[in-house]
Amino acid sequence: MALYKNPKARMVARIVIFSTSAIIAIMLLLSYYGLNVGTFTVVIDNDQQQVAEILLSETEDFKKTSQRLNAVQALDMKECLGNEDYVLVETNPEIKDEIPQEILWQLEDLVGGSQNHEGYFCYTFYVLNSGNTNYDYTMDLNISSTKNNLDAAIRIMLVWDREYNNAQSGIEDIQKIYARAQGNKPGQTPNALDYCSDDRFASSTKIFTESRYYFTSGSVDKVSILMWIHGWDADAVDEVKSGKVRLTLRIRITDVLTN
Repeated sequence: MALYKNPKARMVARIVIFSTSAIIAIMLLLSYYGLNVGTFTVVIDNDQQQVAEILLSETEDFKKTSQRLNAVQALDMKECLGNEDYVLVETNPEIKDEIPQEILWQLEDLVGGSQNHEGYFCYTFYVLNSGNTNYDYTMDLNISSTKNNLDAAIRIMLVWDREYNNAQSGIEDIQKIYARAQGNKPGQTPNALDYCSDDRFASSTKIFTESRYYFTSGSVDKVSILMWIHGWDADAVDEVKSGKVRLTLRIRITDVLTN
């Protein structure tokens, strides 16, 4: 006897098979999204009227704009500094507080989108005041999730080229490195700045809040985020190499200016 001889039974079976396949496909898509493009996300955190006043893009010509950007995940986050490949480690202790050479090379060639390389994460995007008013805005970088205590050993660098489209503006750019404060491990001074850092994380879940004042109509800012495991950090133990961290950068217009 043939299975599902009844036409109604065959229809039900097809619906069940189709629904099951769709569910599996959605689960695989979400899994891929979470693992491969969820490391770093940039979002506009304002109401609809204000959202129209600010645009994000991975290219400086803004041919493709968005209110949300997702970076490509760094596939290998082994430490850039303090590993066995650096012969100067034992003979030059001062290297503990230096920016890794790979990062210095990358700073000379920051372009839009993901520029990940072996050992570090790098993502650059552009912010445009697309409205007719001037305003202030803030950037909040938050830790959405972390695994294997990776956030304790990483360094996060903000490179903020303000008024990127106006070299004569006179507005000072920002280059700053953030790290979690030292803990109680040997060689650490509790709550002190760690090696190769300019500032502590703002809290256990927030890396920084930085403000941009008087962002004029038509102005463009260029923002780069770089991240690496600092090998000289006492928390840079073997297990953090397989750790994960997910960051969200929220941009919010804080004050619309009248002049």
